Amino acid sequence: LDVVDQDLPQVLHVPDLAVGAAVPTGTQLAATTVATTSGEELVVPLGANVANGAAATVDLRLGVLQAAHLPGALPTPANAGEAFVWTRGVFVAPVGVAIAPAAGLSAPDESGFAGAASSPRLFRLDDVTGAWTEVATAVTVASGRITADGVAQGGLYAFAAPALAGVVRGRIVDASGTATDPGAAVRDALVRVDPVAVAADAQGFFRCEGVAVQSPDGGARSAAFAAFAGGSWLPARATATAPIEPGDNDLGDRVLDTRWAGNVRLQQIRRGRAEGLLPVQMSGLRGGVAVATTSGADGIALLEDVPNGYVGFDEARVGGEREVVLAQAVRRFDTTRRWNSVVQFAIDRSWSVSGRSTRIYALDALGGGPVEGVDVMQGDTAERGRLDETREAGSVSANRSVDGRATGVADTSLAGARVVHAFSIVEPSSDRLELPLQIARPEPVGEFDRFGFVAGAVSGSDAARGHALRVTRRIAAQEWWNDVVDGVDASSTPVDVDPATVADRFVAGVPAVGGNVAIAEFAAAAGVAPRTLAKLGLAVDLAPVEGATIARDVALDLAADATFRVVDAFSDAPAALDPAAMTMALALRQTSGRVVDAARGLQGNHARDGDDLVFTLPPLAGPLAGQSWLALLQGEFAGAAGVTHGATALVTLPGGACRFRAFPTIEAPAPAANVLASGFTVEFALPSGALHGWLELRSVAGAAAGETLLWQAALPPDATEFAFVRLPTGVTSPLRAGVTYELTIAAMIAEGTQTPPRGHTDAFGWLRSIGAVERGVTQVVRTTVQVTAQ
Repeated sequence: LDVVDQDLPQVLHVPDLAVGAAVPTGTQLAATTVATTSGEELVVPLGANVANGAAATVDLRLGVLQAAHLPGALPTPANAGEAFVWTRGVFVAPVGVAIAPAAGLSAPDESGFAGAASSPRLFRLDDVTGAWTEVATAVTVASGRITADGVAQGGLYAFAAPALAGVVRGRIVDASGTATDPGAAVRDALVRVDPVAVAADAQGFFRCEGVAVQSPDGGARSAAFAAFAGGSWLPARATATAPIEPGDNDLGDRVLDTRWAGNVRLQQIRRGRAEGLLPVQMSGLRGGVAVATTSGADGIALLEDVPNGYVGFDEARVGGEREVVLAQAVRRFDTTRRWNSVVQFAIDRSWSVSGRSTRIYALDALGGGPVEGVDVMQGDTAERGRLDETREAGSVSANRSVDGRATGVADTSLAGARVVHAFSIVEPSSDRLELPLQIARPEPVGEFDRFGFVAGAVSGSDAARGHALRVTRRIAAQEWWNDVVDGVDASSTPVDVDPATVADRFVAGVPAVGGNVAIAEFAAAAGVAPRTLAKLGLAVDLAPVEGATIARDVALDLAADATFRVVDAFSDAPAALDPAAMTMALALRQTSGRVVDAARGLQGNHARDGDDLVFTLPPLAGPLAGQSWLALLQGEFAGAAGVTHGATALVTLPGGACRFRAFPTIEAPAPAANVLASGFTVEFALPSGALHGWLELRSVAGAAAGETLLWQAALPPDATEFAFVRLPTGVTSPLRAGVTYELTIAAMIAEGTQTPPRGHTDAFGWLRSIGAVERGVTQVVRTTVQVTAQ
């Protein structure tokens, strides 16, 4: 492909080789048919010779590409005024397989090939030259199928038949417009109408010539339209099926939900020196985009596709018994710049600074940047207390006590999704408060982080047992907790060869910023419960080459045969808490403090022994000497009618403490009760030893499609009630009549000495930037009921 200004001229798609059959090489003693779920079939005839190098068998597989996704410069008919109508492409793998005589390929006739004036043809994409060549002219159309004997080797194939050609044009605009006023032009957007690809001009206009405007039999047809934003725009995609007719077709304005965006080169600095291998997060004021990665050893991180305009970050970590290391800023990037740089200066400060006022920050819960348009209230008096609305900096000022409660409400909508999130902090007393708010976010266009492949053998594996592969970037314990407990993915890369399928080898993408590979072998066969860890293999601190493959074998040499005991873990545990019903996620905490995600969903590696909790895990000896295991237990338990309990416990092994606490109780409202949509009071009791409480009201039924209604509150440990009140006029409330909610009260438990010197008072100032694990939380116990607002 010709690459212009570092941007690809079109979007590339690859087939998913989902179906196949093992075929012996040599002369075939029987015919073999491989069929896709969409109806394409490859038939290797009886007596054909199949060759694939020196292999005794070949795993013959098929994958499908939509006709509009066919790559390369597609051929055009010899007759002027005609264009080809294409079928879905069929990829035959492996590319090196040879079949003589050729295999037959057939596909459903979905485009009027039966009545075509000219015979359909079969083409193949040359994997070396990238050119399409005709491989079969003896194509038959009968009984609703197109068939040709033309597959003599692997590769990508597609049928085509000529039809009348025409023009399709239109304009690409962003989502900033209204029903009567189009948005701003999206220049340079990539547009495809069927397989014809063009770029929009500086005013967003596009024109695709040579589009088939009739089916091959002369009937009406619709074209597949797709537009993509990239390069200097936030990645976005819009697809549609548009009816077309002979002549000039104007599709009008087509909307891409995108905006100007760029890449950010960020460097972390503390005390005049670069600090590296730390989490990095950032979010933009527009577009609902939050990005996260890990910095390199030089403290530099590259954050891609950050919307231009106002962006921000809010990073903090515990610096000592009474100090916090804080890096917080809001920046504005020019909307015309593709590349931006920012320095993240970290300062040392006290957990709380004395004074008579507080600064309330409305922050993106994921990225830490400011959230604009948040209504901020003080106090808990119905219909009163509105302070202000946040602007670009995402903050407002208030008196230090904020009349006993600070509340912020964000109402955001994007691409059909809406999130109304209220967050309250009860009895704060700090110079700063953080309100972590969830907002509506776009569907990501790309699935993977930047990565390089790591491939190798898995030695010591037993093919009769189940296996699992975990790959993550270098992460902190808090990021691992967020991934396991809250479902916030730490990283995402492809797996081409999974030990779960092929036990003795793997090929997996590892984040280019550096990462780890963990392969677990279980005591039983795949899919057989319980999922008990038997052996583990680790490859840590890998530094792959982006776009290349490095070799690294993994030995399953860490047998889970060592015992770790936690004394008196169940001495105060409630009767409903059954450790056998809890699953365990396992991570290795390195001497650097970073963690390696090892295995998930384990049962059988932990058990109750009297009042003790016993783990059976690999010994921390040899290459693991000086490191520790992090075992994260989670479970849900049935209580009284309509009541559900839950427990999450993080145990550090060896030496970590764990003592399961009683579940909180909800005294009012009762399970399945009707509550007033104008406001109601929750009465509860938290167990002793709580660092603070957490109340959540989340919609589960009755809200509009794509809508989430959520109200959360951080509570002092001695709190016994919380009033959901009617918010001031003009402020959207997540409490709405006709909606059923899950009401959850949770207690955050810190074993031993808690990190904030003044407990919940200081913790409430850092609810987003310093996560639960970093604040010393090791256990969460919760109780849930459902209520319906009337």
